Amino acid sequence: MKKSNITISILSLVVSLFVITACSKDEPTEEEPIVEETGANLIDWKRTFAVDTLWFRPSFVGETTTNGFIILGTQPHEPRIFRFNNQGDTLGQRTYWSYFDKETNFRRGDNNSFFFLADNQLVNINDRGDINWQQTIRLNDFNTCSDGGIVGIDNGFTENGNIARNARIKRTASNGTLMWNTELIGTLKIDDVTEISGQEYVAVAAYQELNGQNLGTLIKLNNQGGIVWQKAQSGQLISGNGSGDVLLMQFGANATEDAHHLHLIQLDRNGEEQWRKTFSDATLFYEGQHLIPNGSNGWLAAFYTTTSYEYNAETNIQVVNIAKDGTVLSDKSYGKTNFVETDRKMLGLTTTSEGGYAVSRVKEILAGNDSLRIELIKVKP
Repeated sequence: MKKSNITISILSLVVSLFVITACSKDEPTEEEPIVEETGANLIDWKRTFAVDTLWFRPSFVGETTTNGFIILGTQPHEPRIFRFNNQGDTLGQRTYWSYFDKETNFRRGDNNSFFFLADNQLVNINDRGDINWQQTIRLNDFNTCSDGGIVGIDNGFTENGNIARNARIKRTASNGTLMWNTELIGTLKIDDVTEISGQEYVAVAAYQELNGQNLGTLIKLNNQGGIVWQKAQSGQLISGNGSGDVLLMQFGANATEDAHHLHLIQLDRNGEEQWRKTFSDATLFYEGQHLIPNGSNGWLAAFYTTTSYEYNAETNIQVVNIAKDGTVLSDKSYGKTNFVETDRKMLGLTTTSEGGYAVSRVKEILAGNDSLRIELIKVKP
């Protein structure tokens, strides 16, 4: 196993090459009747609204201080948000005009703030959509930490996909200031990284040269970015529960199975497997979307099942609430749609202060193939 070099750098105070501005307007919500279901996790309400572009991706939903919701997503080159009250009625929307040339990632911050990342800009906004601050930092993806900062991925791929250098994991404070920057020698691409406690982080790497072979690897780091251990383990999404435990989502083609399987694998802080749950169907393909803590030391896992990877194939959303010991607390599907993408930006998932959760998704393409209907679903505990 090769040792890793740790490079500590200070985020330069460079004036951004562009300035993010915003415009907002109100639009009415197109409501659907409340759908009640039997059993655990009753649907509280459903709402739908139209978006005037075919390319909007509602990749994040979060709860606000007033128990309303904010949906953050992206359309080509433009981050965009929609705001709702606690009954799902639209309060307004805002688009952030810029010259972004990459997809935008969104996460929840602390003190009712939210992050989005685009074109090497980390932007923090409040739940009204006002910009609190922005920092220049090169990242491909990130997750938030318990102190309000982030831990992020800087992969070793150039814009055209060629391998240019080793991947890095970066940690920032709550104001975006860089705390540490760890280079992972021999690691070319990291799929996900998470905080598993206030002092520990685990990343899952898709491509790492370990003993002369490229394979999936788990990498644990301490609170200074130092490597604690590395272990062979494939997976795509990873989430900590705040007490040192890790849940890994593994799906799609790999060395042993095909895309008709999805695994949830629980690991302790030493990377040892504790249990796993497998979802499989020879007639379906599984595509993981989100893996987040459920607020009770367990996790919420959201994924698609689809009959085909062809455009316009029948697609279903499934959300599983699973306890720390592997007990499935609920397993619910939220209806079929005929719109499918495999970029993991079609679905948002968040916990609510009531102990339930909310899902946002693309429901359908509207007539004319030039706009979408987005659905927001609030689920009771």
